[in-house]
Amino acid sequence: MPAAAAVDEEAATAKDPKVLAALGHELVRASDREGAERAFRDACAADPSDAVSLFSLGELLSQRGETDEAIAAFRAAIKADPSHAHAHIELGMLLSQGVDWSFYGVWRVAVGILCWALVIGGVACYLMYDFSDDDTAPHSD
Repeated sequence: MPAAAAVDEEAATAKDPKVLAALGHELVRASDREGAERAFRDACAADPSDAVSLFSLGELLSQRGETDEAIAAFRAAIKADPSHAHAHIELGMLLSQGVDWSFYGVWRVAVGILCWALVIGGVACYLMYDFSDDDTAPHSD
């Protein structure tokens, strides 16, 4: 842990968001989740547009079961960097937790039946149409 201590000392004096984020990642590797959370929170406070720190904070919060705070962190990361794919994925996973997806099968069947009804109705209308009296057909004079 000497590397973490060196980064910690530098981060405490610098308040540089990049250094704080590096400290957070180092503390995660050292299994110091609380220290990592503090470092990521400090990095986010120093630079609220740092999507990487916001995402990393969201991951820690999600792992601890603090879903509401994690969702807020992932949303902030996406706002800071809309192309941050991992933030979108993690946010989607958190938002879908606890959702009852059993309706999906019923909904899918209902939409399928509706589509087939429209197709069959269209075919029936086509077959019942009398093309012999069509005024738009070319006439031979």
